[in-house]
Order: sequence, then C-alpha cells, then structure tokens
Amino acid sequence: MDKMTNIEEMTNIEILEQMALFHPTCNKYQKLVLWAEIAEFTIEQELELEKFLLNFIKINIGTFSDPMMVSVCSAIRKYVGIIDNNKIDSIIDFITKDSSISIKLEVMKMIKRKFIANRVAGPDHHEKLAREIQKILLEKWFAVLHLKFGDEEIEIPKYANAATMNGIQALIYMGSKHIYKIIPEIKSLPSWFTELLIRRLKEQFVKWSLKPLSNSYILKHVENVINELERVNDVNN
Repeated sequence: MDKMTNIEEMTNIEILEQMALFHPTCNKYQKLVLWAEIAEFTIEQELELEKFLLNFIKINIGTFSDPMMVSVCSAIRKYVGIIDNNKIDSIIDFITKDSSISIKLEVMKMIKRKFIANRVAGPDHHEKLAREIQKILLEKWFAVLHLKFGDEEIEIPKYANAATMNGIQALIYMGSKHIYKIIPEIKSLPSWFTELLIRRLKEQFVKWSLKPLSNSYILKHVENVINELERVNDVNN
C-alpha cells in the first residue's frame, strides 16, 4: 500500500522513515515536510528531523516554484522552531544563498520569533548571523525600499517591506550591537516605517516586562533602541 496516499494517518516514525527513502526534490517529500510541520515529535525524533529538514532546505532554497517555496517555508518554520539556540548559526546559508524574497521573509520572521521565545543574556552571542542580517539589510533591502519610496511607480518585490521590518526586529531581539550601524538607514526611510517599528518594539517590550527575568540585558537593549529611534523620528518630523 502506498502510505503517501494516507499521509495524515502516518506515525511520526513513518514520516521520518519516508523522508529517508525519497529524494528532497520530489513531490512526495514536499508533502512529508508540510505534514511534519504540524506534527508533534519527541526530542529524539526532532534531532533526526532536523537533519532531513536542513538538507531539504539547502537543496531547494533557490527554488522559484510556488509549490516548492511553500514547502521550503514550511521546513524553515519547523527547523528553526525545533533547533536549540546554539545551532542557530546553521541558518546563515538561508540568508546568504540566492532565494526568493518570500523565503527570506520567512527566515527573518523565524529568527525574530526564536529570540523572542529565547531571550539573550548579552550582546552578539551570534555574531556571524548578526553580521549577515546587517549585510543583507544594508546592501539589498534598504536600497530596494529607497527606490520604492523615491518613485511610487517603481515595482519592488512584494514582501520587501515586511522582510526589512522583520530583519530589523530580528537583529534587535538578538541583542546585537549591529543594530546601531543601521539606524541611520532606518532614519532615511519615511517616518511611518520608524513609527511602526517603534510600536512593535514597545509591544514586545511590554510583553517581556510582564515576565521578567533575572537578566534584564535584552529589556535594556530594546529600551535603548526605542529611545534612539524615537530621537531619530523626532529629527525626521
């Protein structure tokens, strides 16, 4: 019997077994990835799943096929969600490799969520990852937004605004000092962008404040960034 026709009835062990059988570029593997995202695995099973997902992402991240992009984004969400923080640098390739803006957006969203859920105790624990986020913001996404805001008729990638916003937040929630290197670029964007960023940072600050930790580094860091952005925003207005 072809178990792939009844994937919703498969056990977690069967999902992993099937992943070991099929090539990561085939349609059946894509379906397995989508199902794996919503399945609950044991810690031991997650360790095995990590390897399958990482391989799947690396092989398919450059795709521009809509169905495959859906599966890659699903794999990114599951992979980043289950790995330990000390493995987060394994996703650097997700940023540096050529891929669609929708995939890059998913990467930034998941980095942001990872560090919201796992508050850092100090600055730049993930220096390489922070540098790559800073690099893509400075060398690509800010330039794209400048083109758009400078000429409303210019078409830019659909998710450029969201990718930039999530990339900035990811850098902040990582506790990275690299955020201060891109504040002048944030300052150069229309004031509504900064205002939206400040609002989101304040919302997260309040949520964190309701669950205080003994180490308050990240709260102080976010507060400092907010103060700096508000000062910047005053200058713009």
